[in-house]
Amino acid sequence: MRSQIGKEVEVPESSLTVGPFNTAILVRNMAHIVRHGVEQRDAAIRVSASGATTLIFRNKRLIMPGVGEDILREVPTIQDLLVSSLKPGENDVIIIGSANDKQTAELGAKMAAFKLLKSKER
Repeated sequence: MRSQIGKEVEVPESSLTVGPFNTAILVRNMAHIVRHGVEQRDAAIRVSASGATTLIFRNKRLIMPGVGEDILREVPTIQDLLVSSLKPGENDVIIIGSANDKQTAELGAKMAAFKLLKSKER
């Protein structure tokens, strides 16, 4: 499991996040498991986070599953922060946990990542 979960980084509040405190975590080579990100959001909410935003790194850019438009175009500084800090590779997933405090945002991101890894086992 440690080989698949990468770095974490704090992310400023933006239109991409759903809470004042946000932590992003890298999950390697799991894009094929992500459907729409709802499962990750629900896992974060179960631990009292406000939610989670799931992004996939594909063709050298971050995309939101199930969304045709380039929503990260509106927040280029967030995209730059995520790519430069986490250094995703093709088909990696970045999950941003959001909450009203830093610890819950971290926990939300981690639980969403664990949910994604557990989905692989099925």
